[in-house]
Amino acid sequence: MKVTTERQENCIVQLSISVDERAEQDYLRRATRALSRNYRLPGYRPGKAPYNVVVRRLGIEAVRAQVIEDFGDRIFEEGLAESQLEPVDQASLEDVTWEPLTLHLKVPVGPEVYLGAYRDIRVSKQEVQTTDEDLEGELLRLQKERSEWQAAERPAEIADQVVLDITGKVDGEVVLENKSREMVLDDKSSYPVAGFAEAIVGMAAGEAREFGLTYPEDHYNADIAGKEGRFEARLEEIRTQTLPPLDDEFAMSIGDYEDLEDLRAKLSQSLLEGAQAQADQEFQDQIWEKLLEIAQIEYPETYVNRELEGMQRQLEAQLKQQGLDIATYFQLTNTTEEGWRAQLRPTAEERLKRGLILNQVTREEGLEVGTEEIEARIEEMLEPMGDRADAAREMYASAIGKAVVADDLLREKATERLEAIVRGEAPELAAEDKGAGEPAGAGDEAEAALPETEPDAPPTGQDESPEESKEKEPAEDAACDVAAEAEIATPEVEAPEIEAPEAEVEVETPATEQDEGTPAEPEATTA
Repeated sequence: MKVTTERQENCIVQLSISVDERAEQDYLRRATRALSRNYRLPGYRPGKAPYNVVVRRLGIEAVRAQVIEDFGDRIFEEGLAESQLEPVDQASLEDVTWEPLTLHLKVPVGPEVYLGAYRDIRVSKQEVQTTDEDLEGELLRLQKERSEWQAAERPAEIADQVVLDITGKVDGEVVLENKSREMVLDDKSSYPVAGFAEAIVGMAAGEAREFGLTYPEDHYNADIAGKEGRFEARLEEIRTQTLPPLDDEFAMSIGDYEDLEDLRAKLSQSLLEGAQAQADQEFQDQIWEKLLEIAQIEYPETYVNRELEGMQRQLEAQLKQQGLDIATYFQLTNTTEEGWRAQLRPTAEERLKRGLILNQVTREEGLEVGTEEIEARIEEMLEPMGDRADAAREMYASAIGKAVVADDLLREKATERLEAIVRGEAPELAAEDKGAGEPAGAGDEAEAALPETEPDAPPTGQDESPEESKEKEPAEDAACDVAAEAEIATPEVEAPEIEAPEAEVEVETPATEQDEGTPAEPEATTA
């Protein structure tokens, strides 16, 4: 057997498997026996017609088709084992050539991830602080939330609430008509057109006013864009906002605060924490921007599809909590599953790339998790579950459950290590771990992520039937549902569906086979 491989784009390997001449002849002869059992050839018992008779009567293409049907999977499995490829999805048969018999297949393999000089990346985290103005602004927001609007006996001012009858016309046609419209006069507002609030300022209750304002060139309504609108406004009522006093009573009305001083202190802390969270997110975003800029990542299409499937499962779980199903969601959002997937594809690719990078960082940095860490995390997750803890404990106690927890821990460690690297605080790599950034396939990444409790790696399809592989899929889906985010798992692999090419079979019925010099008894075979 001769096996050749040629790597193509998107992690596809062109695999060619050729058998030697002796094996090809053996397969052909065995195929003719199978055909002679299925198609009665006059003068011969079922399965006993000689090779040359079957070929002459049924045609060589029919014999070759039978070879592929009977022996194609075996040839593929033997060739795949010899190639040492590790498929991540079902291979596809592209062509079959003869003399010698050669299967030409496309085999999807694991991603290639090259991190480049990721240890040279440096990012500074912004120092955060809050000011007295920030605190006063937050207090004012709380006061406004609990304010009251009271009638004002004076002309309208910016920030007043007014009640208006409004009519707007363009080229004599009515384009706006509102009765008793309540609105707050905001000089930054563009409703119904910029400058409208200022035009109302100074009006008294019961007063009417006419004025013109020009609609912007980029107005959403092309019929009035760039044109002058003539407005008639009659002011019915003016209200001014009255804020509650900023005192201890106000502080206690907001929540569990002892007095105004306690409210100020806790608001300051909350503002600081919010600013810190924003700075942390910006810090992470900068790290990922630089990583994605220098990393070279190649992955098979099946990985994107599985990421989208994980996102769809998450959406379905969220919809279920709201009493909806995904079909209803697609109707409400006026989209289809295909359209939804196309819209979310960039997000899925981004998540996939980040996951692959974290896996590679785990490998390069030699990060590991132990049994004690896994058990501690499980207990931490179970603590707030109350009565549901026992059922969840059984799920997490499984090999798959522990593997999911281990994967989360490894991702956290990889993220923390990246932060240490960009700050220049990461420990030096051991000599055996150096060579950072070298490409690695999915198999290497999976090995790096294996915890002590990780189950055996998924088979490549050589020692497991497709039926057995399919039985494992629900368990894998359960593991994905447990995970906080979509997992990048090594999928089960089946042999390709190798279909024999169609061949028309015509069985002639000669007067007698003896006329052609062919013996009635079968010739000896080498089976």
